[in-house]
Amino acid sequence: MNNTTVLMITLRLETLQNADSIWVIHEGRMIEHGRYPALLATSTLFKSLVNLKA
Repeated sequence: MNNTTVLMITLRLETLQNADSIWVIHEGRMIEHGRYPALLATSTLFKSLVNLKA
């Protein structure tokens, strides 16, 4: 998928592991963005959502 933008909304956060960019939206605002490993390391909200599904 070269030169393609895909907006993915998912309940299965593991499907985002290969995404180039993830935006974390909370209460209608984009509060963080980055790649899956970086968000796991730095984002309290993203990490808690991933752990909630585990």
